[in-house]
Amino acid sequence: MCGDANCPEPDESTVDLELSDGLDSVGLAQLVTQPTRRLPGAANLLDILAASNVSRATNVIVSEADYISDHCLLSAALAVRHFYSQLLKVCIG
Repeated sequence: MCGDANCPEPDESTVDLELSDGLDSVGLAQLVTQPTRRLPGAANLLDILAASNVSRATNVIVSEADYISDHCLLSAALAVRHFYSQLLKVCIG
């Protein structure tokens, strides 16, 4: 699961405790551990990439988006089963 949660904690490397508990309650773990929005004098972790099997998502990278967005870009390598990779090719093109 991924998205812009906009639920920061005062600590710039965690999401809101209630959001974290909610992810835990459905068996998901937040994989992003760095701020995803950086402004002069403030940084927050606002975006999530969560998985039920953390070993299937590797190389989670937070990159500056410069002029594209006020949020950083998230990227990760996702290991998917063959069936799902074929489905992704159909959906994405």
